[in-house]
Amino acid sequence: MPDIVLKYGTALTPTVTNLQSLASSSTFLSGWTSAWIVNTSVLALDYLVSANIAAGSSPTAGAVRVYAYAEHADGATAPSINSGGTAGTQGAFTITDDEQLNASLILLWSSDIDTTTNGNYTMPPRSIAAAFGQVPRRFALYVAHSSVAALRSTLNAVYLDPILNTY
Repeated sequence: MPDIVLKYGTALTPTVTNLQSLASSSTFLSGWTSAWIVNTSVLALDYLVSANIAAGSSPTAGAVRVYAYAEHADGATAPSINSGGTAGTQGAFTITDDEQLNASLILLWSSDIDTTTNGNYTMPPRSIAAAFGQVPRRFALYVAHSSVAALRSTLNAVYLDPILNTY
């Protein structure tokens, strides 16, 4: 019987149009969401998520956070967590309140932002399977920051690297 070995799938780079120039949110309740990342055909055992976040002009000291959220286990029902935007649709997104943010989204990464204009903040790879216990059928990412200045209009990016097994 052949050995089962790790195999990397084709890397994904979700659309981040509305992540560029993202406005600040002191409460982290207003931010950006990715489109759903659908795992029903790739069947990855894990996704490694990484990102580059580029601060804008004259930021104040603050933080940037990257979260993940998933559909309910039925694979068709989006969580009721937002008061603006549409869950799993790339664009601006507003979380209803702190309780929803803390109970329904999983924090993947957080970093302080200093006062450096155009500073870059690199999120190292984080495991979706470790965050959820296994990879959900459909999940999305949520990014928010509190640096007062909007993020830079370019260079913000999110990357997903699917992890598979092969013989």
